Amino acid sequence: MALVSQSSNIVINLGMQARGLPVAYVACLGNAAVVGLAELTGALLDDPRVTAVGLYIEGIDDAPAFAALAEKARAMGKGVVAIKSGKTELSRTAAASHTASLAGDDQVFGAAFRQSGIIRARDYEHMFGLARAISKQPLPDREGVFIITYAGSLGVIAADAITDNGMRLSDLEPHLKERLRRLLPDYVCGMNPVDYTFSQDAETVKKTIEIGVDSEDVGSFIVVLQAEILDSYVDSLKSIDYRGKPIIACVAGKEFALADVIKMEKAGIPVFSTPEEVADALAIMYRHQKRVKEQESTD
Repeated sequence: MALVSQSSNIVINLGMQARGLPVAYVACLGNAAVVGLAELTGALLDDPRVTAVGLYIEGIDDAPAFAALAEKARAMGKGVVAIKSGKTELSRTAAASHTASLAGDDQVFGAAFRQSGIIRARDYEHMFGLARAISKQPLPDREGVFIITYAGSLGVIAADAITDNGMRLSDLEPHLKERLRRLLPDYVCGMNPVDYTFSQDAETVKKTIEIGVDSEDVGSFIVVLQAEILDSYVDSLKSIDYRGKPIIACVAGKEFALADVIKMEKAGIPVFSTPEEVADALAIMYRHQKRVKEQESTD
């Protein structure tokens, strides 16, 4: 991915923290006296290594150029995630003094982002999380989510969060439910979420995901994994043919397993700390995919 910022502190923060981001470029524009945001970001999109862009924006001085950038990213199938600061009158004044940016009305920017297909993040932690997901995984093309977990509570939280975000639990076809029943231990009866409790291991999760891959109703996967054995899942999950369906892992206490988290991220699977974060990311990705399809149909 590429990160382009109108603040040096944002990019410094990125460099100081282990986030597992596959970063190709980090650029700070300051007051953009030499090169503009849209011009630089558009050039970075031409690099095939760049599959997503994260933007920190205080203001936009060239609206047509920015709109052209958004259209270029959409045509190339590359996601753009942006933080736009300056929501209040006082913060817009601060932005003007910081980078001489014209912050403008926040509602106008919000509408422009939605219309142009740019994903707006709530804050920069949210931006980094969405950028990780979008840079590593395809966008879901349907709303059904298949959840696999070792902890019933986290599976229930994930199911609630999926519903709260406008998605739904997928429903396997009868023949796939039968395949899953043959795989499940006697004490497991749920079909989604599938709660293996602490008997969950890499091979079982792989076989369960492969059942979900075969389902027409499954658009994406949430896997809740044990931090203490996270390393054991990396090769198995990496070897699966997901057929364009995204997967995001939830690892409670991931800060205690950062080396293994980085291995998983390098294998292409984003790792989040909570089920709510995963559900939020998948829902945003799904809605973004729908907007892109709608825009393409009207072109």
